[in-house]
Amino acid sequence: MSLSNDALLELGKLRHDHTLADFTIASSSGEEWRVHKLILRLHSDVLYRMSTSAEFIECQRGRVVIQEVDDRCIEAMVDFFYAGESKLSVESEEKGRVDKYTDEGLREYLGLRRDLFQLAHMYNVKAIQDDVVHSTAFWLGQAADPHFAVRLASTMIDVEDLPEGMWEGLIDYCARHMRGEETEPYDVEGMLEVFERRPQLAVAVLRRIAEKNEADKEDDV
Repeated sequence: MSLSNDALLELGKLRHDHTLADFTIASSSGEEWRVHKLILRLHSDVLYRMSTSAEFIECQRGRVVIQEVDDRCIEAMVDFFYAGESKLSVESEEKGRVDKYTDEGLREYLGLRRDLFQLAHMYNVKAIQDDVVHSTAFWLGQAADPHFAVRLASTMIDVEDLPEGMWEGLIDYCARHMRGEETEPYDVEGMLEVFERRPQLAVAVLRRIAEKNEADKEDDV
């Protein structure tokens, strides 16, 4: 869904104005977010139906309690509903710059992004799922430090149940560099160490290179 800047500004105001809020999203920790059913309708057919259909206990009680999900992920989802983006952050060296995170902070950040993807999948919020997936390619493309891709890849292989699309971003990044499509520095030795730890990643990259090479041959015919 694409909205004008003025519309996003007004939605941002509505996010913190609970006068007309008519539903509550709560976490199992007790944190609560007052929301508007109309906003839910724009983003999540699942949440909207739960909030408006009398057959659901959530509608009868006027609240849904999301179990066993980090409060930061729920808040990020609510932020996305009103602003079209979320500023999910972790306590690390510098918020907003993923390539500056400590290894521990990066691992936590990736875990939160995975959990946000799963939360969005649960409530059918595809825009958030897409945002999480595209973030990997963005991080790889924006990192000033050529060794950051190695740190990111090394951390990714230690985080369980990452969305497939995040892996695809890493596979494409490695394949582009190994094919000589990119000009920025690439830590070959560091990435080879990652491949040794996770041979399946190396196989996927080689397969992607073969597919690209085959596509190039067909284009030349």
